[in-house]
This record gives sequence, structure tokens and C-alpha cells, in this order.
Amino acid sequence: MRLTSLLSSLCLAAGVLAAPLAQGAAPWPQAKPISWIVGFAPGGSVDVITRAFAQQVGEALGQSVVVENRPGGSGAIGLSAAARAEADGYTLVTMAGPILYTGQVPQLGKELAGVATLAEGAVVLVGTAGGPQDFAALAEAIRKEPSRFAFASSGIATNQHIAGEMLNLALEADMLHVPYKGGGQAVTDIVGGQVQLGMLGVSAVLEHVRAGKLIAYAVTSPTRAEALPETPTLQEVGIPGFEATQWYVAAVPAGTPDDVRQGLHAAIQKALESGEIRQLLALNGMSLPSASAQDSEALVARALDQAWQVARDAKIDLQ
Repeated sequence: MRLTSLLSSLCLAAGVLAAPLAQGAAPWPQAKPISWIVGFAPGGSVDVITRAFAQQVGEALGQSVVVENRPGGSGAIGLSAAARAEADGYTLVTMAGPILYTGQVPQLGKELAGVATLAEGAVVLVGTAGGPQDFAALAEAIRKEPSRFAFASSGIATNQHIAGEMLNLALEADMLHVPYKGGGQAVTDIVGGQVQLGMLGVSAVLEHVRAGKLIAYAVTSPTRAEALPETPTLQEVGIPGFEATQWYVAAVPAGTPDDVRQGLHAAIQKALESGEIRQLLALNGMSLPSASAQDSEALVARALDQAWQVARDAKIDLQ
């Protein structure tokens, strides 16, 4: 009992909720690494932001947190690896979304359990520098020739694809979707004029917008993006109720004890208060989770419900 009290006091003094000892169970966290899985390649915003959180969480818990990249299937391989792991508090995974998966992919609330929302961000509608100079002019051009325009995204069934189809529905347009394997190549082709428009993450286009190589027409979030303060929201330019954000959520295998999830949640919340994390999120076109996004499982459920409805309304072929 004395050992239990001492461990709990030390963890609380560090500002982290310690997991109490179950009868016969070892205390959490022990002096062994926590694996934080990222289902995307190194260097992208999901990877960069996860690594920053991993460092901060490791410092809060007083142990190593190792980021493990398992790219493939738009994050599905990483989610599957996390769902198969032991539910002992030593495996985390970053979910990026909303992404519509058509196969058997672990889901939050079933094979996975939410810990905390790491960040939210807007998708931004951009176009070539020689195109219409504001959203009103662009919308008029699209309405006159609904099938003339195409928009790029970072992949089929991604949040960017869904946001573009939401715009198609709102404008009664028929813009062609051109999927890419990532935002970098999509930006290159938009700048070069091979594709007229793009629905992309802010971090992928920010440098080109600032250099005048791309026009940022509007963002999909309910409020303006901190990194693009002069760019209006789609609601501001005349599409009421338009809201689509991308997010990163930390999750663990289902069955992870509640007290352990609370300990991880506390460490992540502490990281969200740091200036380093806030600055990194801003540089990547993301922001701190809004009040409505702090319940990560509710956030994911709402976003996926909306995305599936858009897919049905737009008759999207997800294969």
C-alpha cells in the first residue's frame, strides 16, 4: 500500500493522472516505451504533429514514446496494427480523417477507443493564379460551365474529396475529382495549370498562396484559418451551413483500462497547453481542438456520418 501511495503521489505531482494499481497488475506506466503508430509516411503533417505530441507526452509520463510509421491504405494499416495490439496502455495510434474506408478497417468505438483530439484544421479551396480572382467569380464560372472544372485532392474518400463533393452539391456543379497520392503532387499540378482547382490541407498550399502562385478562395471550416486570416469561409461567401474540417485523434486498442486512458488524456491535454505545440499546429494549418471536438469519439462519429451522407448524395464511387 505504501508503494501504491508513493507512485500515485509522484504521478500527480508531475501533473499526470496515474493509473491506479489493479489487484495483481503492474503499475502504469512502467519503465518501457509506449509505441505511437502513424499510418502514413514520415514527413507529412500527421507524422510531424504526432512526433511533437509524442515527445511532450513522453516528458509528462517520464518515459519514452516511440513513433512507429505503418503507412498504407490511407492509414488503414496503422489502425489495424493498433487494434491488434495488447490493450495495456502501451500502444497509441493517430487517426486522421474523416476518411471513408470500404473494407474491414478498425473503427473508433469498436476496435479502438478515443483518447483525445490532437488538432482540427480547415480544408482550403485553391486555384491557379490565372483563374477567377475571387469565389464569387469562380462560382459564376462553375455555374455557367458545371463540367468544365476539375478539383484535386490527396486521395479518394479523403476529407478533401468529400469537401469537394459537398461544394459540387452546393453549387449544383459536376466538377471532376482528380485524386493524388498526396498533397505535394496535387499542388504542383495546380500551380502548373494541369488541374484548375484543389481541395487541400492548408499546410500543403500555404507557401504557394503567400507567393501568389495559387489563389485561396475559401476555407471549409466554420471560422477562418489562423494561417490564412484573409481567406473567407465558404459560409461567409454565401454557402450557408457549409462545414467540413479535418482532424487528428489519438486512440488506443479497445479494452484499454479507463484509468490508463485518463492518464494518456491528461498528458495530451498538458501538451496542448504548450507554446511549442500551438506554434507547430499553426504552421501546419491546424488549430487546437474546438469545444465540440474535445469529445473525440463524438467528433469522429459526426464527421463520418456527414461524409457518408455526402458520398450517397453525390453518388461517389469509392472503389
